[in-house]
Amino acid sequence: MRKVLACIVCIMVVVCGVPAFGAGFSETQSKAQKGDAQAQYDLGMMYYTGKGTDKNFSEAFRWWLKAANQGHARAQGAVGALYDNGEGVKMNKLEAGKWFLKAAENGDITAQNTVALFYNTGAPALGFEQNKAESEKWYRRVFVPREHLSQDDRLILAVNYEFGLGVKQDKTKALEMYKELAEEGHATGQVFFGNSYYYAEDYTEAAKWYRKAAEQDYPGSYLPQSKLGDMYRDGKGVKQDYGEAGKWYFEAAERGAKQYYEDAAKCYQKAAEKGSSTAQYNLGVMYYNGYGVKKDTKQALNWWQKAQKQGNVYAANAIKAHKKSKAIKGTDIIKVLTDITDVLTAVNDALGANDNNGAATYTPQTNNSGSNSSGNVSASTQDKRAYRDRCIKCRGSGKIQCPRCKGDGGIYEVIAGAPKYTGKSSRASSTSRVRHTCPKCHGSGIIDCPDCDGKGYTIRTY
Repeated sequence: MRKVLACIVCIMVVVCGVPAFGAGFSETQSKAQKGDAQAQYDLGMMYYTGKGTDKNFSEAFRWWLKAANQGHARAQGAVGALYDNGEGVKMNKLEAGKWFLKAAENGDITAQNTVALFYNTGAPALGFEQNKAESEKWYRRVFVPREHLSQDDRLILAVNYEFGLGVKQDKTKALEMYKELAEEGHATGQVFFGNSYYYAEDYTEAAKWYRKAAEQDYPGSYLPQSKLGDMYRDGKGVKQDYGEAGKWYFEAAERGAKQYYEDAAKCYQKAAEKGSSTAQYNLGVMYYNGYGVKKDTKQALNWWQKAQKQGNVYAANAIKAHKKSKAIKGTDIIKVLTDITDVLTAVNDALGANDNNGAATYTPQTNNSGSNSSGNVSASTQDKRAYRDRCIKCRGSGKIQCPRCKGDGGIYEVIAGAPKYTGKSSRASSTSRVRHTCPKCHGSGIIDCPDCDGKGYTIRTY
Protein backbone atom coordinates (compact mmCIF):
# COMPACT_ATOMS: atom_id res chain seq x y z
CA MET A 1 0.00 0.00 0.00
CA ARG A 2 2.91 2.34 0.63
CA LYS A 3 3.90 1.92 -3.01
CA VAL A 4 0.39 2.92 -4.06
CA LEU A 5 0.51 5.94 -1.74
CA ALA A 6 3.75 7.03 -3.38
CA CYS A 7 2.08 6.77 -6.80
CA ILE A 8 -0.77 9.02 -5.71
CA VAL A 9 1.40 11.59 -3.95
CA CYS A 10 3.48 11.99 -7.12
CA ILE A 11 0.30 13.12 -8.87
CA MET A 12 -0.30 15.93 -6.38
CA VAL A 13 -1.36 19.24 -7.84
CA VAL A 14 2.09 20.72 -8.25
CA VAL A 15 3.70 17.77 -10.00
CA CYS A 16 0.99 17.00 -12.52
CA GLY A 17 1.17 17.93 -16.16
CA VAL A 18 1.64 21.67 -16.47
CA PRO A 19 -1.57 23.32 -17.66
CA ALA A 20 -1.67 25.38 -20.83
CA PHE A 21 -2.17 28.98 -19.78
CA GLY A 22 -4.45 30.96 -22.04
CA ALA A 23 -2.99 34.30 -20.96
CA GLY A 24 0.60 35.52 -20.74
CA PHE A 25 2.41 36.37 -17.53
CA SER A 26 1.65 40.11 -17.56
CA GLU A 27 -2.05 39.64 -18.22
CA THR A 28 -2.31 36.90 -15.58
CA GLN A 29 -0.42 39.02 -13.05
CA SER A 30 -2.72 41.98 -13.69
CA LYS A 31 -5.84 39.89 -13.09
CA ALA A 32 -4.29 38.28 -10.01
CA GLN A 33 -3.48 41.65 -8.49
CA LYS A 34 -7.13 42.62 -8.94
CA GLY A 35 -8.21 39.61 -6.87
CA ASP A 36 -9.15 37.05 -9.54
CA ALA A 37 -8.73 33.69 -7.75
CA GLN A 38 -8.19 31.65 -10.91
CA ALA A 39 -5.56 34.13 -12.13
CA GLN A 40 -3.88 33.95 -8.72
CA TYR A 41 -3.72 30.15 -9.01
CA ASP A 42 -2.40 30.36 -12.59
CA LEU A 43 0.21 32.94 -11.56
CA GLY A 44 1.34 30.66 -8.72
CA MET A 45 1.70 27.81 -11.21
CA MET A 46 3.77 30.02 -13.50
CA TYR A 47 6.12 30.85 -10.65
CA TYR A 48 6.27 27.20 -9.58
CA THR A 49 7.05 25.79 -13.01
CA GLY A 50 8.98 28.72 -14.47
CA LYS A 51 6.51 29.09 -17.33
CA GLY A 52 6.56 32.71 -18.50
CA THR A 53 8.79 33.84 -15.63
CA ASP A 54 11.64 32.68 -13.41
CA LYS A 55 10.90 29.90 -10.94
CA ASN A 56 10.16 31.29 -7.49
CA PHE A 57 8.58 28.98 -4.91
CA SER A 58 8.05 31.78 -2.41
CA GLU A 59 6.01 33.72 -4.96
CA ALA A 60 4.18 30.55 -5.95
CA PHE A 61 3.22 30.01 -2.33
CA ARG A 62 2.15 33.64 -1.89
CA TRP A 63 -0.21 33.61 -4.86
CA TRP A 64 -1.58 30.14 -4.20
CA LEU A 65 -2.31 31.16 -0.62
CA LYS A 66 -4.24 34.19 -1.86
CA ALA A 67 -6.34 31.98 -4.16
CA ALA A 68 -6.73 29.34 -1.43
CA ASN A 69 -8.08 31.91 1.02
CA GLN A 70 -10.74 32.73 -1.57
CA GLY A 71 -11.83 29.07 -1.62
CA HIS A 72 -10.01 27.93 -4.78
CA ALA A 73 -9.86 24.16 -4.23
CA ARG A 74 -6.88 23.36 -6.43
CA ALA A 75 -4.90 26.21 -4.87
CA GLN A 76 -5.71 24.84 -1.40
CA GLY A 77 -4.22 21.50 -2.41
CA ALA A 78 -1.18 23.28 -3.85
CA VAL A 79 -0.63 25.17 -0.58
CA GLY A 80 -0.82 21.85 1.24
CA ALA A 81 1.78 20.35 -1.09
CA LEU A 82 4.20 23.25 -0.51
CA TYR A 83 3.83 22.96 3.26
CA ASP A 84 4.36 19.21 2.93
CA ASN A 85 7.56 19.62 0.88
CA GLY A 86 8.86 22.79 2.52
CA GLU A 87 8.96 24.63 -0.79
CA GLY A 88 8.60 28.42 -0.59
CA VAL A 89 7.53 28.12 3.03
CA LYS A 90 8.84 26.41 6.16
CA MET A 91 7.85 22.74 6.21
CA ASN A 92 4.80 22.13 8.37
CA LYS A 93 3.22 18.70 8.02
CA LEU A 94 0.18 19.42 10.16
CA GLU A 95 -0.55 22.60 8.24
CA ALA A 96 -0.18 20.60 5.02
CA GLY A 97 -2.75 18.10 6.25
CA LYS A 98 -5.21 20.89 7.09
CA TRP A 99 -4.96 22.36 3.59
CA PHE A 100 -5.32 18.94 1.93
CA LEU A 101 -8.49 18.43 3.93
CA LYS A 102 -9.82 21.89 2.99
CA ALA A 103 -9.21 21.16 -0.69
CA ALA A 104 -10.91 17.78 -0.37
CA GLU A 105 -13.95 19.28 1.36
CA ASN A 106 -14.08 21.87 -1.43
CA GLY A 107 -14.40 19.15 -4.09
CA ASP A 108 -10.88 18.69 -5.49
CA ILE A 109 -10.53 15.07 -6.65
CA THR A 110 -6.76 14.92 -6.18
CA ALA A 111 -7.08 16.11 -2.59
CA GLN A 112 -10.04 13.81 -1.90
CA ASN A 113 -8.09 10.83 -3.16
CA THR A 114 -5.04 11.84 -1.14
CA VAL A 115 -7.08 12.23 2.05
CA ALA A 116 -8.68 8.82 1.40
CA LEU A 117 -5.23 7.26 1.10
CA PHE A 118 -3.96 9.03 4.21
CA TYR A 119 -6.87 7.62 6.21
CA ASN A 120 -6.40 4.20 4.61
CA THR A 121 -2.70 3.87 5.47
CA GLY A 122 -2.41 6.36 8.31
CA ALA A 123 -0.34 9.54 8.12
CA PRO A 124 0.06 10.75 11.73
CA ALA A 125 2.58 13.46 10.86
CA LEU A 126 -0.11 15.12 8.71
CA GLY A 127 -2.82 14.59 11.32
CA PHE A 128 -4.45 11.49 9.81
CA GLU A 129 -4.68 8.35 11.93
CA GLN A 130 -5.67 5.15 10.15
CA ASN A 131 -9.45 5.07 9.78
CA LYS A 132 -10.91 2.68 7.19
CA ALA A 133 -14.43 4.12 7.49
CA GLU A 134 -13.20 7.66 6.77
CA SER A 135 -11.14 6.33 3.92
CA GLU A 136 -14.16 4.67 2.30
CA LYS A 137 -16.19 7.87 2.73
CA TRP A 138 -13.63 9.92 0.85
CA TYR A 139 -13.24 7.32 -1.88
CA ARG A 140 -17.01 7.48 -2.48
CA ARG A 141 -16.70 11.23 -2.96
CA VAL A 142 -13.89 10.71 -5.48
CA PHE A 143 -16.23 8.72 -7.71
CA VAL A 144 -19.19 11.10 -7.52
CA PRO A 145 -20.21 11.86 -11.17
CA ARG A 146 -19.04 15.28 -12.37
CA GLU A 147 -19.69 17.35 -15.48
CA HIS A 148 -16.02 17.99 -16.20
CA LEU A 149 -12.90 16.00 -15.33
CA SER A 150 -9.44 17.43 -15.94
CA GLN A 151 -6.61 15.23 -17.20
CA ASP A 152 -5.20 15.07 -13.68
CA ASP A 153 -8.60 14.02 -12.30
CA ARG A 154 -8.85 11.28 -14.91
CA LEU A 155 -5.37 10.05 -14.01
CA ILE A 156 -6.41 9.76 -10.37
CA LEU A 157 -9.43 7.65 -11.36
CA ALA A 158 -7.28 5.47 -13.64
CA VAL A 159 -4.85 4.74 -10.79
CA ASN A 160 -7.77 3.86 -8.54
CA TYR A 161 -9.14 1.44 -11.12
CA GLU A 162 -5.73 -0.16 -11.52
CA PHE A 163 -5.24 -0.78 -7.79
CA GLY A 164 -8.90 -1.17 -6.77
CA LEU A 165 -8.94 1.87 -4.50
CA GLY A 166 -12.47 2.83 -3.59
CA VAL A 167 -13.80 0.94 -6.62
CA LYS A 168 -13.74 -2.60 -8.02
CA GLN A 169 -10.37 -3.28 -9.59
CA ASP A 170 -10.50 -2.98 -13.38
CA LYS A 171 -7.04 -2.98 -15.00
CA THR A 172 -8.51 -2.98 -18.51
CA LYS A 173 -10.37 0.27 -17.85
CA ALA A 174 -7.27 1.73 -16.20
CA LEU A 175 -5.18 0.89 -19.28
CA GLU A 176 -7.73 2.52 -21.59
CA MET A 177 -7.63 5.69 -19.50
CA TYR A 178 -3.81 5.74 -19.42
CA LYS A 179 -3.76 5.37 -23.20
CA GLU A 180 -6.14 8.29 -23.69
CA LEU A 181 -4.07 10.52 -21.43
CA ALA A 182 -0.78 9.47 -23.05
CA GLU A 183 -2.08 10.21 -26.54
CA GLU A 184 -3.29 13.60 -25.32
CA GLY A 185 0.27 14.40 -24.25
CA HIS A 186 -0.19 14.15 -20.47
CA ALA A 187 3.30 13.41 -19.14
CA THR A 188 2.28 11.39 -16.09
CA GLY A 189 -0.18 9.42 -18.18
CA GLN A 190 2.64 8.64 -20.61
CA VAL A 191 4.75 7.24 -17.77
CA PHE A 192 1.91 5.01 -16.53
CA PHE A 193 1.10 3.90 -20.08
CA GLY A 194 4.78 3.17 -20.67
CA ASN A 195 4.77 1.07 -17.49
CA SER A 196 2.02 -1.13 -18.92
CA TYR A 197 4.25 -1.96 -21.91
CA TYR A 198 7.32 -2.40 -19.73
CA TYR A 199 5.63 -4.95 -17.48
CA ALA A 200 4.33 -6.73 -20.59
CA GLU A 201 7.99 -6.84 -21.78
CA ASP A 202 7.27 -4.75 -24.87
CA TYR A 203 10.34 -2.63 -24.17
CA THR A 204 10.45 -0.82 -27.50
CA GLU A 205 6.99 0.65 -26.98
CA ALA A 206 7.74 1.36 -23.31
CA ALA A 207 10.87 3.30 -24.26
CA LYS A 208 8.87 5.37 -26.74
CA TRP A 209 6.42 6.56 -24.08
CA TYR A 210 9.08 7.10 -21.40
CA ARG A 211 10.99 9.27 -23.84
CA LYS A 212 7.88 11.34 -24.64
CA ALA A 213 7.42 11.97 -20.91
CA ALA A 214 11.10 12.64 -20.25
CA GLU A 215 11.32 15.21 -23.01
CA GLN A 216 8.55 17.28 -21.41
CA ASP A 217 9.14 19.80 -18.63
CA TYR A 218 7.72 17.41 -16.06
CA PRO A 219 8.22 19.05 -12.63
CA GLY A 220 9.08 16.88 -9.66
CA SER A 221 9.48 13.55 -11.44
CA TYR A 222 12.55 11.45 -12.18
CA LEU A 223 10.63 8.31 -13.18
CA PRO A 224 10.88 8.45 -16.99
CA GLN A 225 14.54 9.49 -16.81
CA SER A 226 15.46 6.62 -14.50
CA LYS A 227 13.50 4.15 -16.63
CA LEU A 228 15.34 5.25 -19.76
CA GLY A 229 18.61 4.88 -17.87
CA ASP A 230 17.69 1.27 -17.07
CA MET A 231 16.74 0.54 -20.66
CA TYR A 232 19.91 1.98 -22.21
CA ARG A 233 22.04 0.22 -19.61
CA ASP A 234 20.38 -3.16 -20.23
CA GLY A 235 19.69 -2.73 -23.93
CA LYS A 236 15.96 -3.22 -23.51
CA GLY A 237 13.92 -1.68 -26.31
CA VAL A 238 16.94 0.42 -27.36
CA LYS A 239 20.51 -0.27 -28.44
CA GLN A 240 22.70 -0.68 -25.37
CA ASP A 241 24.56 2.59 -24.76
CA TYR A 242 26.25 3.20 -21.42
CA GLY A 243 26.93 6.84 -22.23
CA GLU A 244 23.26 7.48 -22.92
CA ALA A 245 22.30 5.51 -19.80
CA GLY A 246 24.61 7.69 -17.75
CA LYS A 247 23.03 10.83 -19.19
CA TRP A 248 19.51 9.74 -18.18
CA TYR A 249 20.59 8.55 -14.73
CA PHE A 250 22.33 11.88 -14.16
CA GLU A 251 19.16 13.73 -15.16
CA ALA A 252 17.12 11.58 -12.74
CA ALA A 253 19.59 12.38 -9.95
CA GLU A 254 19.46 16.10 -10.74
CA ARG A 255 15.68 15.93 -10.41
CA GLY A 256 16.00 14.82 -6.78
CA ALA A 257 16.71 11.06 -6.85
CA LYS A 258 20.31 11.32 -5.63
CA GLN A 259 20.81 7.54 -5.65
CA TYR A 260 21.05 7.64 -9.44
CA TYR A 261 24.34 9.55 -9.34
CA GLU A 262 26.04 6.24 -8.56
CA ASP A 263 24.32 4.55 -11.52
CA ALA A 264 25.37 7.43 -13.77
CA ALA A 265 28.99 7.14 -12.64
CA LYS A 266 29.05 3.38 -13.26
CA CYS A 267 27.65 3.78 -16.77
CA TYR A 268 30.01 6.64 -17.61
CA GLN A 269 32.87 4.46 -16.37
CA LYS A 270 31.96 1.63 -18.75
CA ALA A 271 31.53 3.98 -21.70
CA ALA A 272 34.76 5.82 -20.85
CA GLU A 273 36.72 2.56 -20.73
CA LYS A 274 35.41 1.81 -24.23
CA GLY A 275 36.92 5.07 -25.48
CA SER A 276 34.02 7.55 -25.52
CA SER A 277 35.51 11.02 -25.02
CA THR A 278 32.11 12.33 -23.97
CA ALA A 279 31.88 9.71 -21.22
CA GLN A 280 35.49 10.34 -20.21
CA TYR A 281 34.75 14.02 -19.76
CA ASN A 282 31.52 13.29 -17.86
CA LEU A 283 33.24 10.75 -15.61
CA GLY A 284 35.80 13.42 -14.81
CA VAL A 285 32.97 15.73 -13.78
CA MET A 286 31.59 13.02 -11.50
CA TYR A 287 34.96 12.58 -9.79
CA TYR A 288 35.59 16.33 -9.58
CA ASN A 289 32.27 16.97 -7.84
CA GLY A 290 31.95 13.69 -5.93
CA TYR A 291 28.75 12.67 -7.72
CA GLY A 292 28.18 8.95 -7.17
CA VAL A 293 31.88 8.41 -6.46
CA LYS A 294 34.38 9.60 -3.88
CA LYS A 295 35.60 13.07 -4.78
CA ASP A 296 39.00 12.64 -6.47
CA THR A 297 40.58 15.53 -8.39
CA LYS A 298 43.45 13.31 -9.60
CA GLN A 299 41.00 10.87 -11.19
CA ALA A 300 39.01 13.74 -12.69
CA LEU A 301 42.12 15.17 -14.35
CA ASN A 302 43.15 11.71 -15.56
CA TRP A 303 39.84 11.23 -17.40
CA TRP A 304 39.80 14.80 -18.72
CA GLN A 305 43.30 14.27 -20.13
CA LYS A 306 42.15 11.09 -21.90
CA ALA A 307 39.22 13.00 -23.40
CA GLN A 308 41.44 15.95 -24.35
CA LYS A 309 43.71 13.65 -26.34
CA GLN A 310 40.68 12.80 -28.48
CA GLY A 311 39.99 16.47 -29.15
CA ASN A 312 37.28 16.97 -26.53
CA VAL A 313 37.06 20.74 -26.00
CA TYR A 314 35.05 20.47 -22.78
CA ALA A 315 37.87 18.46 -21.21
CA ALA A 316 40.53 20.85 -22.48
CA ASN A 317 38.72 23.83 -20.97
CA ALA A 318 38.18 21.98 -17.68
CA ILE A 319 41.89 21.21 -17.35
CA LYS A 320 42.82 24.79 -18.26
CA ALA A 321 40.39 26.22 -15.72
CA HIS A 322 41.59 23.83 -13.02
CA LYS A 323 45.22 24.81 -13.58
CA LYS A 324 44.25 28.47 -13.51
CA SER A 325 42.37 28.04 -10.24
CA LYS A 326 45.48 26.53 -8.61
CA ALA A 327 47.54 29.47 -9.90
CA ILE A 328 45.33 32.10 -8.27
CA LYS A 329 45.37 30.54 -4.80
CA GLY A 330 46.61 32.94 -2.19
CA THR A 331 45.46 36.04 -4.07
CA ASP A 332 42.99 38.51 -2.65
CA ILE A 333 40.12 37.06 -4.65
CA ILE A 334 40.47 33.57 -3.18
CA LYS A 335 39.84 34.95 0.31
CA VAL A 336 36.25 35.84 -0.56
CA LEU A 337 35.48 32.66 -2.50
CA THR A 338 33.79 29.90 -0.56
CA ASP A 339 34.02 26.81 -2.77
CA ILE A 340 35.41 25.42 -6.02
CA THR A 341 32.31 26.57 -7.93
CA ASP A 342 33.11 30.17 -7.06
CA VAL A 343 36.77 29.62 -7.94
CA LEU A 344 35.76 28.28 -11.33
CA THR A 345 33.50 31.27 -11.84
CA ALA A 346 36.46 33.58 -11.36
CA VAL A 347 38.66 31.39 -13.54
CA ASN A 348 36.17 31.30 -16.41
CA ASP A 349 35.80 35.06 -16.17
CA ALA A 350 39.57 35.39 -16.35
CA LEU A 351 39.63 33.10 -19.38
CA GLY A 352 36.96 35.19 -21.07
CA ALA A 353 34.24 32.52 -20.76
CA ASN A 354 30.70 33.70 -21.38
CA ASP A 355 29.01 33.06 -18.06
CA ASN A 356 25.38 32.79 -16.98
CA ASN A 357 24.74 35.40 -14.30
CA GLY A 358 28.35 35.04 -13.16
CA ALA A 359 27.99 31.32 -12.54
CA ALA A 360 30.19 29.34 -14.89
CA THR A 361 31.31 25.85 -13.87
CA TYR A 362 31.88 22.34 -15.21
CA THR A 363 28.87 20.36 -16.38
CA PRO A 364 28.51 16.89 -17.91
CA GLN A 365 28.40 16.79 -21.70
CA THR A 366 25.73 14.98 -23.70
CA ASN A 367 26.43 12.80 -26.70
CA ASN A 368 24.60 14.55 -29.51
CA SER A 369 24.65 11.49 -31.73
CA GLY A 370 22.79 9.35 -29.21
CA SER A 371 24.65 6.34 -30.59
CA ASN A 372 26.97 3.85 -28.92
CA SER A 373 30.03 5.26 -30.69
CA SER A 374 33.33 6.58 -29.44
CA GLY A 375 31.62 9.86 -28.64
CA ASN A 376 34.29 12.08 -30.17
CA VAL A 377 33.05 15.58 -30.89
CA SER A 378 35.03 18.13 -32.84
CA ALA A 379 35.79 21.57 -31.47
CA SER A 380 33.54 23.18 -34.05
CA THR A 381 30.46 21.27 -32.86
CA GLN A 382 30.93 21.65 -29.12
CA ASP A 383 29.58 24.41 -26.93
CA LYS A 384 32.61 25.59 -24.95
CA ARG A 385 30.51 27.14 -22.19
CA ALA A 386 29.18 25.46 -19.04
CA TYR A 387 26.78 26.92 -16.52
CA ARG A 388 25.85 26.69 -12.89
CA ASP A 389 22.13 26.18 -12.21
CA ARG A 390 19.75 26.18 -9.26
CA CYS A 391 19.88 22.93 -7.29
CA ILE A 392 17.05 20.65 -8.40
CA LYS A 393 17.02 18.54 -5.23
CA CYS A 394 16.23 21.46 -2.90
CA ARG A 395 14.77 23.64 -5.70
CA GLY A 396 17.08 26.50 -4.78
CA SER A 397 16.12 26.70 -1.11
CA GLY A 398 19.25 25.02 0.21
CA LYS A 399 17.09 22.91 2.54
CA ILE A 400 15.46 19.47 2.25
CA GLN A 401 13.29 17.27 4.40
CA CYS A 402 15.35 15.29 6.90
CA PRO A 403 15.65 11.72 5.54
CA ARG A 404 16.07 10.26 9.03
CA CYS A 405 12.74 11.43 10.45
CA LYS A 406 10.95 12.24 7.17
CA GLY A 407 10.42 15.83 8.29
CA ASP A 408 8.72 14.90 11.57
CA GLY A 409 11.57 16.10 13.78
CA GLY A 410 11.42 12.96 15.88
CA ILE A 411 12.16 9.26 15.68
CA TYR A 412 10.16 6.59 17.46
CA GLU A 413 11.01 3.58 19.57
CA VAL A 414 8.34 0.95 20.24
CA ILE A 415 8.33 0.03 23.92
CA ALA A 416 5.89 -2.40 25.51
CA GLY A 417 3.85 -0.71 28.20
CA ALA A 418 5.10 2.78 27.40
CA PRO A 419 2.64 5.69 27.30
CA LYS A 420 1.02 6.16 23.93
CA TYR A 421 2.59 9.00 21.99
CA THR A 422 -0.03 11.38 20.63
CA GLY A 423 2.38 13.69 18.81
CA LYS A 424 1.11 17.01 17.50
CA SER A 425 -2.22 15.45 16.67
CA SER A 426 -4.98 15.23 19.25
CA ARG A 427 -5.60 11.62 18.20
CA ALA A 428 -3.74 8.88 20.07
CA SER A 429 -1.41 6.56 18.22
CA SER A 430 -2.47 2.93 17.92
CA THR A 431 1.05 1.83 18.93
CA SER A 432 2.83 2.37 22.23
CA ARG A 433 6.01 4.23 21.35
CA VAL A 434 8.44 6.81 22.67
CA ARG A 435 9.48 9.82 20.63
CA HIS A 436 13.09 10.97 20.56
CA THR A 437 14.41 14.15 18.97
CA CYS A 438 15.91 13.31 15.60
CA PRO A 439 19.73 13.44 15.94
CA LYS A 440 20.23 14.35 12.28
CA CYS A 441 18.07 17.49 12.10
CA HIS A 442 17.94 18.15 15.88
CA GLY A 443 14.16 18.29 15.81
CA SER A 444 13.75 20.83 13.02
CA GLY A 445 12.65 18.31 10.36
CA ILE A 446 14.92 19.91 7.75
CA ILE A 447 18.63 19.77 6.92
CA ASP A 448 21.02 21.46 4.52
CA CYS A 449 20.68 19.99 1.04
CA PRO A 450 23.60 17.52 0.61
CA ASP A 451 23.71 18.07 -3.15
CA CYS A 452 24.54 21.75 -2.89
CA ASP A 453 25.77 21.96 0.74
CA GLY A 454 22.91 24.31 1.55
CA LYS A 455 23.89 26.86 -1.10
CA GLY A 456 20.85 26.36 -3.33
CA TYR A 457 22.78 25.71 -6.57
CA THR A 458 24.47 22.73 -8.16
CA ILE A 459 25.62 21.41 -11.55
CA ARG A 460 23.15 20.62 -14.34
CA THR A 461 23.72 18.55 -17.42
CA TYR A 462 23.14 19.98 -20.88
